[in-house]
Amino acid sequence: MRVQSKLLKFYLAGILVGATFSSANAQYSDSPEVNTFRTAIGDKSPIYFGRHYRGYNKYHSNSHAFFESEDWQDALLDYNGNTYSTKLRFEIVSDIVLIPAYYNKNISIEVNPELVRAFSFNNQHFVRLGENLPSFMRTGFYKVVFDGKVVFYSTRKKEIKEIIEGMTVKYAYVEIVNYFMKKDNEYIKVSSLGKLLKMFPDKKKEIKLQLRKNNISFNKSTEQALSIIGASINN
Repeated sequence: MRVQSKLLKFYLAGILVGATFSSANAQYSDSPEVNTFRTAIGDKSPIYFGRHYRGYNKYHSNSHAFFESEDWQDALLDYNGNTYSTKLRFEIVSDIVLIPAYYNKNISIEVNPELVRAFSFNNQHFVRLGENLPSFMRTGFYKVVFDGKVVFYSTRKKEIKEIIEGMTVKYAYVEIVNYFMKKDNEYIKVSSLGKLLKMFPDKKKEIKLQLRKNNISFNKSTEQALSIIGASINN
């Protein structure tokens, strides 16, 4: 009974102690209770209940299937109502969140996407969207570019292209980026600055001024531009 009571305390500590995904630069530090909980539960933690990830053959390829980097990143993972501090990689060919296996860091575990609400790493915040989406958006993970009166999202997907050079077949991961806005509970695909400005005529001068002031090109630095546009609309 004493052992069960101790494990129950560890379990409650794991549930009660976490971090809030209120911003892309959320901070998190483990308390002694959380460290004790993590040690006690080990590989029995629900986040390790996924299948082993089988990566793509990188033969004759100089690129990779991941968002920004194929290296493990320090991250926060909001999974099934609890927040975990973990290493993480985001594979964007198949839109998969990976964590290292508890006892073998060389093995990647696919986290159940339906139980992931959000995750953050490198000051970037991602959420899973799936309900009431229009036909031009797919269920999956979206980066939150700006969150305010309007919300701007970006989504990145890599496609594997076969390239034949002489007698050699090479493979390239080609990244495709799309941007979306949520306004008045409606999703809109962002395709150009001009169309955005038409939607906010009262903010047109302010948006142009701020983009020029910060020397930001919408076409070359779209995410930065959307952050500035979002802030201008928010004022």
